[in-house]
Order: sequence, then structure tokens, then C-alpha cells
Amino acid sequence: MSFFKNKPFRLTVLTLALLFSSNAYGNNDRPDPTGTPTQVELFVAILDIDEIDGVSQSFFANVFIAARWKDKRLAHNLGKEVTYDLKNAWFPRLTILNEQKTFRSMPQILEVSSDGTVVYRQRLWGSFSQPLELQNFPFDIQNFAIKFATAGYSSEEVQLVLHKDRTSGIAESLSLPDWKVRDVEIKVGSEALIGGAEEIPTFTIQFEAERTSSYFVVKVILPLILIVCMSGVVYWLDPSMAATQISVSSTAMLTLIAYRFAIDGLVPKVSYLTRMDTFIFIATFIIFAGLIIAVTTSILAREDRLNMARQIDKWCRVLFVIGVSANIVYAFLI
Repeated sequence: MSFFKNKPFRLTVLTLALLFSSNAYGNNDRPDPTGTPTQVELFVAILDIDEIDGVSQSFFANVFIAARWKDKRLAHNLGKEVTYDLKNAWFPRLTILNEQKTFRSMPQILEVSSDGTVVYRQRLWGSFSQPLELQNFPFDIQNFAIKFATAGYSSEEVQLVLHKDRTSGIAESLSLPDWKVRDVEIKVGSEALIGGAEEIPTFTIQFEAERTSSYFVVKVILPLILIVCMSGVVYWLDPSMAATQISVSSTAMLTLIAYRFAIDGLVPKVSYLTRMDTFIFIATFIIFAGLIIAVTTSILAREDRLNMARQIDKWCRVLFVIGVSANIVYAFLI
């Protein structure tokens, strides 16, 4: 029986004994007695945010998770950590409520120290859903969150609490060029996912992000303002130049429509108008009004009423400047 003195053999026997003993109480049995909730410490670190997709209303993030709880039934004296598959020991069934499609890069195992402290670590990357409020696009500020919950356990059975040794948060440097992340907040509590349902424990890490609007100001808004201003040239052209007036108005209208299609690819099909939509919508009427005035003054010019046509253009110059200025202020500044 000298092989019992062999240390690797003893470790193997003890490990098998632990596995059989862990299966004896059932994988769904909590380590704490009925009436005492099992506290699960949670640490969440958002390592990076790759993209915020306004059309699909989602964001792509690289996240590290560490959960810790105590299960005295798994205590041992092996002198090192013992690993268990999730199917062979109790697990709080951590799930991410707004997870869409993610990829995990670490094995799905539990690490158990000699005193029964269980640690679960995982790193995942993928997309998370997030409804956006886009009324102020492209000057909007959005709230994003990753929400964890324990599937199948009520708040009386499991409690998600802050990790005692680590502070959850977000990395300072992110590969996100068009957004500025700020105001990270951790919320721990319980809530009902739908009306009338039982409350379950939740752990939410949320952050506020402000869209970098300089891109849209330089490459979209300023060109659009110039296009609208270009359409106003018709009021400074003589009514006798009808072909030129109509050509300018038509070109401005077609260019505005092309920008409209380009901007539609940046936001979802929402039922309300964003700031950009408001500007383009009013600008469309301003340009269309210029086309109508150009046709009207050309008809008056052909009927030898050139002075009246010129007088109309004179008044329209003032109204055009007021209209364009009011559109810019209403759409982007108020």
C-alpha cells in the first residue's frame, strides 16, 4: 500500500472525493440555509468600448467579470485552488440582461480556495443592446449600461453586492473616437424585469457618453447651411434669368436630398424628429419656396411686370435671411 504515500496520488483521490461530495448536495442547492441570502460579490471592468452603433441601438464592449462567494461545502486542505466545471458546483447563474452576441475568452470554471471561497472569472467581448434617445442628435448625450442578474433566484435567495477588494469601473483610454465617456456609476439592487414579475437581484454598471459633434458640424451641418444659402442666390438674380434661377433651386434641392439619405444611415428609423431632421425639414421648405418664387417672378417678367417681380425678390431676400437664421437657431441652439 505504499502508493498511498505518493503525493500526486493523494491529491487525485482528494480531488475526486471533492467532486463526488459536491454532486451529493445537488447543483441547485445554495450554500446558505433557507432564509439567508447568498451574497455574491461582483467586480465588473469595462476594458474597452469599440463602437456605438446608433442604427442598431447597441454598443460593442470588452468586459472583465469577477464574482466571488463562499461555499463551505467545497472547503478542502489540498493547499492549492481546486477548479470545478460550472455543472459540478453551485453557480448563481449570472446573466447579462442586455447581452446580444458575445464571445468568451476564458474557460467556464470555478476556482475554489481551501476555505471554500469560490471565484468565477470571465472576459467577454461583443454587442449589448441600448435604447437611445436621439432628439438632440448630433449634440446628444446618452446613457449606456451593462446589467447583470441572477436567473432563477429571487432577492431573498441571492444578493449581488460590490466586490470588497476591487472597485468596478471603466478604463480611462478607450478606442472610441466619436464619443466622450464620463460619469461611471454602479447600481446594486433588485427589480422586476416585467410588470407583476418577482424582483430579482441586479448589478448595473452604467456610464454617460457625449457624442463628439465637431465631425457633424464640419462635415455635415456647415455644408448644409452653405447649400441652403446657395439656394437664396435666386433672390439676387434678375427675374429675367428664369432658367438660371430654377437651375440653382433644383440643384440645391437635389443636394439636400442626397445629404438626407446619407444622414438617415446614421440613426434608426425613429418616430420623432432629431435636431438634424428639423433643420433639413425646414430647409427643404425654404428651398422649395425659393423655387416657387423663381417660377412666379419669371412669369411676371414675361408679362412685362418686371418691376413687380424685382420688388418681390427684394422682400424675399429679407425673409430668406430671417428664415435661414431662425432655422439654425431653432434646430441647433435652442
